Amino acid sequence: MKKINLCQKIVLILISSSITFCGCRTNTVSNTASEPIAISSETENTTEPEIPSSSEKKQGIVVTIPNFYSPQLNTEHNVLRIYLPPNYEKSNKSYPVVYMPDGQNLFSSSTATYGKSWLLGNLLDRLAKEGRTDGIIVVGIDSTARRNEEYNLYLDSFYGDGEGLANETCDFYVETVKEYIDENYRTLPDKEHTAIIGASYGAVVSFNATVRYSDVFGYVGMFSYCDNQDSAKMTTFLKENMIPDSLSEHYIYFFTAKYDFARQSTYSAYTIAEENGLKHIILEEDENGQHDEYSWGPAFENCLDFFGWLQ
Repeated sequence: MKKINLCQKIVLILISSSITFCGCRTNTVSNTASEPIAISSETENTTEPEIPSSSEKKQGIVVTIPNFYSPQLNTEHNVLRIYLPPNYEKSNKSYPVVYMPDGQNLFSSSTATYGKSWLLGNLLDRLAKEGRTDGIIVVGIDSTARRNEEYNLYLDSFYGDGEGLANETCDFYVETVKEYIDENYRTLPDKEHTAIIGASYGAVVSFNATVRYSDVFGYVGMFSYCDNQDSAKMTTFLKENMIPDSLSEHYIYFFTAKYDFARQSTYSAYTIAEENGLKHIILEEDENGQHDEYSWGPAFENCLDFFGWLQ
């Protein structure tokens, strides 16, 4: 796998093409016939997913798994949205995997929180058609009504002025979701082929997962990193954890936009990484973009390219 070693700040003008809805097919898989999964913390999500066949050679598939139980968060109605590359069901290949919070916003605007999607199905289908990738699996984990608490380490006064559930969420991603994905899909499970990418608070929990499981995630994408729950504590957290001792071989991609309200916090996070001596880092900015999925989606290709996952 080719890797790109970039350590300088690069500001990129992203010119988005016209927006279309995700062209990949979808399929819903339930872990039970009709009821939510209600199992103890010792029990795993073990139902083997049904993988539909794709009629189009260059079209991926999104499998939706509702009612996915989290023993770490004690929640039963989590949703996974799993993009499988074109011809997955006809090949014997194993694939690298990107894990992403806010999974409802990744593939279709009809499921997106604010009606805007990253449109990753279209993007990944195009990259496969162009021969730039041999296939990538993307696992989206939907956010819940407790998104602020579950994605943040610290909370502001509105949410109780205490600690969030980000550590428990990261444990859920690795100990339950990743274990399930590796058991049920053909993945390359090592950290050299495992990334986590998130936006806004999703960037917070994604970086925390990388720190907490530095032996699992070799790459992290921090899109519009938003630390406004407790910026002082999060600055301290970054200074203490964006260090070569634990992340010298990790690739960190930062993205922001001119009209992004998290622009300053994203630049500040990048500066900490740079000043602490991390080498595999890059910052890109869309000079016309905002804090939304239509800005983040087109930059996903650049993120994968920086990781060295594209040809």
